[in-house]
Amino acid sequence: MVEKPFPHSSCDGAIPELLQRHAGTATSAFVSCARRCTRNRIRLGVALSGIPSALQSEHSLRVHLVAAVVVVIALLVLRPAPVWWALAGLAISAVIAAELVNTLERLVNHLHPDVHAEIRVVGDCAAAAVLVVAVAALSVAAPLATSLLG
Repeated sequence: MVEKPFPHSSCDGAIPELLQRHAGTATSAFVSCARRCTRNRIRLGVALSGIPSALQSEHSLRVHLVAAVVVVIALLVLRPAPVWWALAGLAISAVIAAELVNTLERLVNHLHPDVHAEIRVVGDCAAAAVLVVAVAALSVAAPLATSLLG
């Protein structure tokens, strides 16, 4: 009787045999994949740790997050078509992302506590970006409200 290379395999040895035949390639591919997964998990952890930090320091981010929760509750109650959920999700994400990018203003103010015209322009532009995205989010909310309530 020929012994299978992987006796615990549920398939008849075809895939494990193929893996054994190409062991060097499969092993290095597995190790490479494992390393990528670990790096991605670390990056995700770093990215997620920025959210609580920004929530502690940025009042306007907290205001926008409360508004987002209100919007989600309204969507749950009013039950609009899925396209409205998608548009609201994109609008909420864009506003939150703009607020998170706007936290760079704190770094600039820390590095250059003196008021410089160029630094003020950068901070004003970042705040303007948040304003533009927030107005765009309202441009999604207006037709949604009209279609659901009118």
